[in-house]
Amino acid sequence: MEKVEQAVEGAVMSSGFAKSAPVAVGGAVSGLTFFGVPVPDLVPVLTCVYLAVMIMHTAWKWWVEWRTNRKKEGVEDDA
Repeated sequence: MEKVEQAVEGAVMSSGFAKSAPVAVGGAVSGLTFFGVPVPDLVPVLTCVYLAVMIMHTAWKWWVEWRTNRKKEGVEDDA
């Protein structure tokens, strides 16, 4: 079974298009712009925005859970 998989992988990689496809994709992405800003420059910024949103969402979920548990215990809110 392993010999068949190796033969298939070798056949796919032997074509010229398959070898140049990753280079073409990287070249196309590095040349893209979004509102005049190159996409590779946006990736770190968008990653930071995503992380900030996920952190805020997790903090909100924890706060809701904490508040729900306080109400179940009978603790009154001062606010």
